[in-house]
Amino acid sequence: MSPIHLFTPGPTHIPERILKAMSIQELHHRTSQFRTVFQETAELLRSVTNAPTAPLFLSCSGSGAMEAVVANSVGRESTLGYLDAGKFGERWGDIAKAKSLNAIALKLEWGESPSIDAVRDFLTANPSITHFAMQYCETSTTVLHDVPAIAEMMRGEFPGVLVLIDAISAATTLEMPLDSMHWDAVVFASQKAFMLPPGFSMVHLSERFWAAAEKISPGTMYFDLTLERKSQAKGDAAWTPVTTLLLGLKEALTIFQEEGWKNVYQRHAACRERCFEWFEKLGIQPVNADHGSPSVTGGCFTDGKVDAEQLRGSLAKEYGFRIAGGQDHWKGKVLRFGHMGIIAPEDLDRCFAALQKLLLKAN
Repeated sequence: MSPIHLFTPGPTHIPERILKAMSIQELHHRTSQFRTVFQETAELLRSVTNAPTAPLFLSCSGSGAMEAVVANSVGRESTLGYLDAGKFGERWGDIAKAKSLNAIALKLEWGESPSIDAVRDFLTANPSITHFAMQYCETSTTVLHDVPAIAEMMRGEFPGVLVLIDAISAATTLEMPLDSMHWDAVVFASQKAFMLPPGFSMVHLSERFWAAAEKISPGTMYFDLTLERKSQAKGDAAWTPVTTLLLGLKEALTIFQEEGWKNVYQRHAACRERCFEWFEKLGIQPVNADHGSPSVTGGCFTDGKVDAEQLRGSLAKEYGFRIAGGQDHWKGKVLRFGHMGIIAPEDLDRCFAALQKLLLKAN
């Protein structure tokens, strides 16, 4: 296997086995052969999450899947509450605005994570909220929110509020037993830990979600999830699916299965800890050490003298390692190290060792 040089939080390194699996020629999507692959892959993913039902596959980015979830469950008389604690949390509000839906934000500073009490107080103060959406991992800040505990509180104290979760950069990096999570919609996407090119998403939906969907018109043809549900129950997508990425997803899940899911989760957690170790060595302050993600770790230099954008440009140019920077007002201040997929702590060591050389040279 060639050395890993891509340490961004999506897209991620694509193993050769997956590239080979996606290169199968002439697999038509309206054949029994493809239907078999479709259903086998859906069952593989369902078995990983212990979801009560099979996922729906959507040929779109994760943002498209987020929009589909909102369009099919949030009606004109509904109100979407959402956590705005980063670039992708903002997106829930952008979707609601584009569709002229009622929306109220629980707004936090970037890098913060809400307590259970903060969400409780927000929902209590806004009784019109019928849906609450949030990220499991806010990729832009690298913060992991305590979604399981928040959702459990909501099911007990706000049972009428549907829970919508973007788990795009959390999927497969930590255990996610959806049969006991109290989530009504959860979104995954291909270009993160699934180690695939962008353009393919998966959604798990509860019976409460479908009950809400029956009461409204989604106002969209392509993202009509009720139509997709009927088609995919027979092993077909309603519209032309991304056949190659489905083949790649099956291979990715097989790779993880061979490693053992417990080992996969432990490896991702070990990568987070290795990042923290290097941060301490290099004088980098973690964004939020108490809420670090097993998929991506971010930090800034404590002396404030290092231009993060210039540094990561040099890292790519001189050593071939590509990491991510900060977004919006964090640009030039923050470095983000993606460590999902098949990345191991030893791979991160190579990247950080190169970064250390650049810092020594600069000083």
